[in-house]
Amino acid sequence: MIIAVSTIIKILNSYFYFGFFSGDDVEIHEMTFSHLFNWHRKAWNLRSPFFPMVFIYPVQAFLFNLKIQNPADLIFAGRMVVVFYSAVNLYLVYKIVASTFNNIPIGIISVFLAISKMHATFASSELRALSPLRSSLCVCG
Repeated sequence: MIIAVSTIIKILNSYFYFGFFSGDDVEIHEMTFSHLFNWHRKAWNLRSPFFPMVFIYPVQAFLFNLKIQNPADLIFAGRMVVVFYSAVNLYLVYKIVASTFNNIPIGIISVFLAISKMHATFASSELRALSPLRSSLCVCG
């Protein structure tokens, strides 16, 4: 139940709050969008392409091939990847702690500890959806 509530909050946060937490999350989409839209633009040269291209790009490319090409929708889809992995992380924390200590209440307490401000913020803000002007991409200016 804790994981479900946490996930729902992250999904709602991703959808309703526009903008980006930092320049890093903008660069994630610049990198994936460069491939999707065939841009000749490079995101920050020091960034490793591993996370954007292995985790975010495949979902965006799948939707892009289904003719879902609105940048705001593609960004939201990328954010859902991060929300999914956040939920899996919480589940794994619970399973590992509960089985290690052979105690379900300690497993539940560990999930409460894992839902820290950093998890709650970064699991949905790193890839937050754009404002109500969802038809334009403000990150590529």
